[in-house]
Amino acid sequence: MHLRISRFQQYFICLSLTLLSLLAYSADFKESVSNRVSVYSHGWPESGPGEGRQGPTYPDSHGQIWKACFYTRPAVILLANYLKETLDKNPNAVIDLKGKSCGAGIALNLIAKLVNYQKDSSYFNGTQIKSQEDANKILDSINNGTLHLTVPLLDLNHTRYPQYIERVFNALLGGVIAYNCKGKKMITRSGVMIAVGGALFTYCVTNVVSKVTCGSSIQEGLATFIERALIPLSGNFDRDHLKPIDAVDIIKDKLICPTLLHYCKSDEVLSNQEADVKKVYDILKKNNEHVHLVESPVCEGFHNLKESKIHADHEKWFRNQYQRVQHESVKAT
Repeated sequence: MHLRISRFQQYFICLSLTLLSLLAYSADFKESVSNRVSVYSHGWPESGPGEGRQGPTYPDSHGQIWKACFYTRPAVILLANYLKETLDKNPNAVIDLKGKSCGAGIALNLIAKLVNYQKDSSYFNGTQIKSQEDANKILDSINNGTLHLTVPLLDLNHTRYPQYIERVFNALLGGVIAYNCKGKKMITRSGVMIAVGGALFTYCVTNVVSKVTCGSSIQEGLATFIERALIPLSGNFDRDHLKPIDAVDIIKDKLICPTLLHYCKSDEVLSNQEADVKKVYDILKKNNEHVHLVESPVCEGFHNLKESKIHADHEKWFRNQYQRVQHESVKAT
């Protein structure tokens, strides 16, 4: 005896199975979304995560140079503790880690330190990261989520501050030369010409000297001096700490989550941003096909991309990546 099924019944069964599949997918999707936690690692000039965002507030927030720690340990362990507390509250949480400027550098350094936990566990002394298991849980939550890096500060030496200092220094020195040459009659055509000439002469001389003593330019010499001698006076900054640009080589085999690198082609703060970010992109792309590079041609104001533009790019990328984000849960090895 053969069971006969009408065409209408066949259509009905197929439709029912399709609806059940969609309902099951929808339930999984909602559960995945409910477990997603967005953590923002703020930039140095910012006062904290800001309204509507969650994340730690770093000791040198709001640009407090006298408390400067930038991407070194005091900031890194705050982010580590925040992520650990997040996972303690929700062990199934999936982390979307978003960092801007210095905050992006902090995120990279944290991931590198977690990857190297076994080699340097003392780094986390006095924190909530007590074991390799704790480190792995944070790494897993990020790898099952996403990483957003916006105008990342990858090396403190690659900023324009030394360049600005040099310009002021040259102008002042040129003015002194003009003052000595013309007495107090500075506001004359010849006085101005002497001041400009003095500034140009000073630039040439200091540039030649710096090539002999500092390696390549006066800006590099000033950058090294600022990083090695002045900033450590805050008591928070470790001049020998790992730099985010170097952290990338440590994490390249361990970071497998969708990663968005967002940089500004013309930045008033970072002097080598395009080359640095593309270097990060090239390194990470070798082992992670889900690395995406977004360029914004102009920064609005001082080192600020349009927040609406960043948000739109992130949301568009996130939606496009969501099928990828549904990948199998990964475990740190």
